[in-house]
Amino acid sequence: MSEQYRVYVLRNHLGKFYIGLTSQLDRRVEQPWALVWHRGPMTLREAKKMENALKRQRGSVGFYCMTGPPHLPV
Repeated sequence: MSEQYRVYVLRNHLGKFYIGLTSQLDRRVEQPWALVWHRGPMTLREAKKMENALKRQRGSVGFYCMTGPPHLPV
């Protein structure tokens, strides 16, 4: 079985977002970042495609339509 990946969005106390992908989500979440969204499991190819789509949409209405986090600072 191939390794499974998740795409995720973290947000810090200033309301800044970090978008990434990992096969070990629990190891990626560190303070002061808070996990606000993730999707998976998926293949590495699928995860890279979704990660790139989110990064292209960052800060736009499309980003919030895809992930759902509010556009408000924590």
